[in-house]
Amino acid sequence: MDASLGPCYVFVALCVLNGMRWLLLRSKIGFVHLHKMRLTQEIASLRKEAAAFNTPSTYVKCAKCQRLATAKEKELAALQEHKDRSLQDKVDAVVATAKVRTTPAAATAAAPLALAQRYRQQQAAFTPAQL
Repeated sequence: MDASLGPCYVFVALCVLNGMRWLLLRSKIGFVHLHKMRLTQEIASLRKEAAAFNTPSTYVKCAKCQRLATAKEKELAALQEHKDRSLQDKVDAVVATAKVRTTPAAATAAAPLALAQRYRQQQAAFTPAQL
């Protein structure tokens, strides 16, 4: 009876692990998205506040708001760049895996063609005077 339930337990355990992995990934994606939205809102409010303080008497507050908004924009750009870089890394990994998997098959398929070309070159180089 234990032998017949063993694969079922393994299947359930793998489903639970994959489900937990999926939930963790979704929460990370959701966190990044919320963080980007929050940064965008803060940048907009800081720019609006800076525009309100743009008078000679409150220039210091205006400059401070502008500096904070610029820092937040850099943080948002870095977050986006990290996302793009991680996506590019994933694409590169998939392409590298595909190359590794197809290279031996392509090499074995191309080997007879290379031999045939080499044979034709040798036949063309052979002249009747060499008989």
